[in-house]
Amino acid sequence: MTASRLLYPLIAALALYAAPLSWAQRPAAGAPKDKPRQLSLENKPWKGDFDQMLERRVIRVLAPYSRSLFFNDKGRERGLAAELVRDFERYVNQKYAKQLGKRPVTVFIIATTRDKLLTNLNEGLGDISAGRPRSAGSIRTGGSTTWRS
Repeated sequence: MTASRLLYPLIAALALYAAPLSWAQRPAAGAPKDKPRQLSLENKPWKGDFDQMLERRVIRVLAPYSRSLFFNDKGRERGLAAELVRDFERYVNQKYAKQLGKRPVTVFIIATTRDKLLTNLNEGLGDISAGRPRSAGSIRTGGSTTWRS
């Protein structure tokens, strides 16, 4: 056997072995480690009109968790409110397509209890309320009950 026949596979094996070591980036010993990226699920209070919602590209809908209005079935949003919210999302994205460009509006549902619908809406934790408060004839404000006629 010639030396070149043995030398070429040996050089190829060394190149394949050493390549990953040279590409690896090692952080400096004193450098702080970066936090891993993650999706923020925090719902920050925000208030604004519809034009500002279009600029933000996010509309938050508060919906009471119930068997008919909104529920999760094997990871899918189901119920009357979920269907209407998806239809509303399609409508907004079609109507304001020129203004939005390639970045559509995202409408998402935040499940909440009936007694927190208006409170969360007033605090800016949602933009639209789907459903009605717990008692049809009353709105609770700060511990007192105001009756509508």
